[in-house]
Amino acid sequence: MLTVALTGGIASGKTTVAGMFQSLGVPLIDSDLLAHQAIMPQGEAYQEVVAQFGSEILNDDNDRTINRGRLGAIVFGNSTRLQLLNSIVHPVVIRNIDALLSEYRTQGHKVVLIDIPLLYEAGKTDDFDFAILVYVPADMQKGRLLDRNKELSGAEAEVRLKAQLPIEFKVERADFVIDNSGSREQTRAQVEKVWHILCYTAERIE
Repeated sequence: MLTVALTGGIASGKTTVAGMFQSLGVPLIDSDLLAHQAIMPQGEAYQEVVAQFGSEILNDDNDRTINRGRLGAIVFGNSTRLQLLNSIVHPVVIRNIDALLSEYRTQGHKVVLIDIPLLYEAGKTDDFDFAILVYVPADMQKGRLLDRNKELSGAEAEVRLKAQLPIEFKVERADFVIDNSGSREQTRAQVEKVWHILCYTAERIE
């Protein structure tokens, strides 16, 4: 079974591309979703995150859920605090990814896609057979991020972009690059091409 990491810069349209792969029948493991589940009140990382970052990150609801916006404001631009958060959440996410991969392998899937936004930042490229990068130019990233998050200022958007490695750095290291700066049809055509290559490769290694 091929394990294929899907990554991309913030606001690059990675979710759109992931959906296109899913429509072709590819199982998708969403590491962001697993991370979100890990910090929910019943999640494995909840207690430690609250202990390390304080009750000010909590909402006033009955379940005392973590306010991801407040937590993000603490860690973005602060590499020490971000590393601390990652050291708590990432081990939980990795365990759950491994469990899901085992399930998909048992079910007989030939290719599984793992959505990992910070693949290169985490130095995890060797953990997967291939890496797919969803690409848009840096200026388009910023514009899309501001359109998507209306509450962000231009300066705050820059901080979030700079928290990730430059997109051009990732282009040089990806096995496949899907340019998502054009039309949806153009992106879909690239997704299908990559999918055919992955299917062919998976069959060859059987």
